[in-house]
Amino acid sequence: MPKFEDYEIVRQLKSGQNCRTFLVKLKRTGELYVMKRVQLNAGDNSSVDEHINAMKQYEPRFIVCNF
Repeated sequence: MPKFEDYEIVRQLKSGQNCRTFLVKLKRTGELYVMKRVQLNAGDNSSVDEHINAMKQYEPRFIVCNF
């Protein structure tokens, strides 16, 4: 399974209060993906839990991996 370091950020697509979305390229193959980065604030796991629960609603074939 690829690691965070295996991707190159091409550009930022969107940003919100505690997350940013990027277009990334898998360095090994050049394939493009969208990566969502959620910022974890000390003591505030609720927003992260909300993002995780939302991502679980997608079909597994659309989720590459979680870091």
